[in-house]
Amino acid sequence: MRLLSITILFFLLPLLVFGAEEPFNPIERNGKYFEGWPKPKLALVFTGFQDGYLEPCGCAGMLEMKGGLSRRMSFFGTLKEMDWPVVAIDGGDLCNGKVDKQSELKFGHTLEAFRIMGYDAVGLGMNDLAFPALDLLGYTLELSDSKSLFTAANVAPLEFNDAYLAPYKIVERNGIKLGIVSIVTNSQLGDIQDTSIARENPAWRLLEIIPKLDAEECQYLIMIVHGKRGAVLKETEDILDAFPNKFSIVLVNDPPAEPPRRVPRMIGDCYVIEVGEKGKFAVVLGLFEGEDARPRYQSVALDSRYNNSPIVMKMMEAYQDRLKEEGPGGLNLRSFIDPRSDLMGNYIGSRECRSCHEESYDVWRKTGHATAWKSLLETAQPPRNYDPDCVGCHVVGWNPQSMYPYIGGFDIGKQEETRHLTDVGCESCHGPGENHKNAELSSNKAKQAELRQAVRLPLANAQKNCILCHDGDNSPNFNFETYWPKIAHSESDEE
Repeated sequence: MRLLSITILFFLLPLLVFGAEEPFNPIERNGKYFEGWPKPKLALVFTGFQDGYLEPCGCAGMLEMKGGLSRRMSFFGTLKEMDWPVVAIDGGDLCNGKVDKQSELKFGHTLEAFRIMGYDAVGLGMNDLAFPALDLLGYTLELSDSKSLFTAANVAPLEFNDAYLAPYKIVERNGIKLGIVSIVTNSQLGDIQDTSIARENPAWRLLEIIPKLDAEECQYLIMIVHGKRGAVLKETEDILDAFPNKFSIVLVNDPPAEPPRRVPRMIGDCYVIEVGEKGKFAVVLGLFEGEDARPRYQSVALDSRYNNSPIVMKMMEAYQDRLKEEGPGGLNLRSFIDPRSDLMGNYIGSRECRSCHEESYDVWRKTGHATAWKSLLETAQPPRNYDPDCVGCHVVGWNPQSMYPYIGGFDIGKQEETRHLTDVGCESCHGPGENHKNAELSSNKAKQAELRQAVRLPLANAQKNCILCHDGDNSPNFNFETYWPKIAHSESDEE
């Protein structure tokens, strides 16, 4: 009994001396928002460039992750509770530019959420333009009973026809009229693959459109600019020089990972809105009247202070159900040859490694890697075990960056049959083990030496392997020096 008490005290002592670890506080980390703001005449909310990130993965815990449509919905709810009149504008690039069934499902899912949130305009970006023109037309068509959210001035599916795609949007709210226009710069027009997408020099189209916006007597003109990465600010400046004193606000598609927190970039008197990457942030520009009528700026991290929206979470469940229903065939999920298979053979699963590598196996089974599949089923909400975007970092035999399976790897459509390839196993880091195992069961010393060398992962290469999955999106607190000792393993010398 005395030994037990001493043992308990030993584990409690660090807490008594240093204090228990404080729970994560998103407000302490990211700051308070809208401090000192009076109620604005109008709050312009800018988002964009989601690149297919519907929700944070959640498998490493949601508290310190940012973004997601669910939190965005809750953020809009807080503005509604404050009774702020809002105009919501998204820069576009809803998906990542892939043209496949999953991207199409994401695209539709995002637009449905945008409608519920009350978005007023979405600029058509380069990733959106990767979809075939006829498919895109289904989302941009201006029907009398169903207006499209999309707008673009100098690109359009099939032809420049206002019924096919609105060349600009006029939004009037709380006595303020806004004109919103979106362009693709000349440097990007040539990268549009579908020849059925109409395109024209943005300056020529703006020459036609700006007089129409002037006739509407808009107090503010807003331009969304889709330009070349690394050059979009210069391209934007050139457009503003060509049309001086016309645009008050521009939203650009090449932002830093995190937008400026309290002071925006300016080009002359024009506010430059940069919303960060992957839908993790929103930016609010408050418009005011009276003595202090200057606009006020605030970037907002969509962090865990914003609860998940039940509406969006239901939509996410439906999306995951659809992925399961489609399966690998419906999603056109192709398997590719692992480039190491010629030398190393096929995948065999971690249990096949245990008899010869018991020390390493015992280390592995005590780590989070050994329960990675469980986190997709139980930690992620809703479960994501049919989602190719998630599965690749939780199983053996997938490319964890491009998120496609290798031949002989885990099969989403045959989860029970390939259960031995779930979790982040030995072969996730060391490569397929079939030929190594067979060589060890043979008497071919040369082949044994060759395959032993092939499955070794030098420490110098380990970090490169880890960050394929433990990146800033999925593991925001990952630090190789901190986490490597938790999984470090080595073998007794073998002949």
